[in-house]
Amino acid sequence: MANLTIWNWMRFHPLRFSLILFGMALLLFSMNARAYGFASASLSGNEFWMQPGSDVRAHLDVDITSSELVPISFSINQVEGITIDGALHGIATTGKFSRQIRIDVSRDVPPGDYALQLTMHASLDGQTYHYPFPIIVHVSQKERVTYFTSSNSTLSPSIDRIQLSPRTISLQRGEVQYATVSFRNLGNPTDYAIEFNPQPIGIFASVVTPNHSFVDAGETVRSDIELRAFTTSPFETIPVSVYARNRVTQEKMFLGNIDVTVTKTTNALLSVPFQSIQLEKGASMQSFLTIQNTESSDLDVLLQSSSPSVELSATQLHIPANSSLSVPVTLNGSTSLGKQTETIYVFNSDYDNSVSFTITTVPAVIVLDEVETRTLEVVVENDSGAEWDNITMQLRNLPTGWKATIVPARASLLQGESLTAVLRVTAPKSESASLVVLVYDDGVLVKTIHVQSHSNPSDLSRITGFVSGIARPLIGVLVLIVAALIVFSADFRARMRKMMPKPKPFVKEVKATIGVSEKTPPSKSDTPSSPAA
Repeated sequence: MANLTIWNWMRFHPLRFSLILFGMALLLFSMNARAYGFASASLSGNEFWMQPGSDVRAHLDVDITSSELVPISFSINQVEGITIDGALHGIATTGKFSRQIRIDVSRDVPPGDYALQLTMHASLDGQTYHYPFPIIVHVSQKERVTYFTSSNSTLSPSIDRIQLSPRTISLQRGEVQYATVSFRNLGNPTDYAIEFNPQPIGIFASVVTPNHSFVDAGETVRSDIELRAFTTSPFETIPVSVYARNRVTQEKMFLGNIDVTVTKTTNALLSVPFQSIQLEKGASMQSFLTIQNTESSDLDVLLQSSSPSVELSATQLHIPANSSLSVPVTLNGSTSLGKQTETIYVFNSDYDNSVSFTITTVPAVIVLDEVETRTLEVVVENDSGAEWDNITMQLRNLPTGWKATIVPARASLLQGESLTAVLRVTAPKSESASLVVLVYDDGVLVKTIHVQSHSNPSDLSRITGFVSGIARPLIGVLVLIVAALIVFSADFRARMRKMMPKPKPFVKEVKATIGVSEKTPPSKSDTPSSPAA
């Protein structure tokens, strides 16, 4: 029955039901919290009662739980005459940060209710998430509000000799400074309280001695004000409005504003142990980059180099408060010779810094313990049919890094004569090359000799006029060995013949026998005796 009654009420009172739903929606929005897993944000208020020509401040708190830097941006939907302003520039950050916004109502805005919206956009993994904050501004008719101040000409002042010092203060994040306010009571004995109206947002402000009791007429009231910037305070100027409230009559007297400016500091100071460095072409070396956090809170930064010549071992770092980290860096020589300026950048949500240096790329230098000196012989023969009376020799095709000298560099040759020049080459042990010796006579090229310089000196040989420095001694040794073998062989055979017995004259007898039967005439001994005998 109760459900039926509610249903009937909803049917016959649709406007009231819509207002209830709208109120529930506003209640949900008044929680002012938006979250998408990796980030959450909240606004200190979403409904404001204001007058034409007035302004109010609110505070936006953001918490990024992602370990990666998240790009953050803001957009505003506002109406004519009512603006939303503040430190709403785009950043890339992680962790917690705060932003103070200001809502201004111009003097010509008519009374009424106005809907505005502030939206925060956060991007992660290629997707953008939106955090809308609806803001309702109620503009009412401006009323006359009078405070008792020393400058008020319509009322008798109850205080005078107002002093507020200093009126401008610069703070770094985490820094504390003090100001002093004083005034004299001109009325009857009473009690005073030093207060802020409104309470400043973005910094900490506190009156050291806020309450003063039994202040006599003519007595001076003095209080110290502590002002401290948070580690997340926005880099902007925040006004602190100071009032004196009569605790008996509740009358408020404006004492003045203190403009507190939170200034940027070098919270990520970069340094390298060199300003310029020289590398061989294609070579690399290891060094390091030092990042110093000069603030009193932890710092998350992003590193980036200007070119592939500088390789960073890490690009995202977490640096504890008032400490430093060293990051290994690989420096690479360029593929082309010359000087190049390199820069390493560091970013965080509120600050960027950089350090620059130069890398000069030079030709590769041969290390002495990896080279050898080769001695080659070049035979130059005058086969031109004319006399060369003033010849010079020059070397060509010498590879980069090699050194060579030829002796003699000048000479003269008659027709048919030749000379042996000594060519000394200093080169890497693992390299070979085909060198060219040009022979000139009175500046005219008369002969070209090609010389092969091998990586192994013992394998050198003469090619087209080249004779190695070790070939001739080897040939001489071989000739002596062969000659000794020949002499030894002849002597050995002679000794062996003397030791052997003489053979029987078997051959002669055979020859004689053969001669009788064929060609030899009979001898006298073989002739038959005559009968007379």
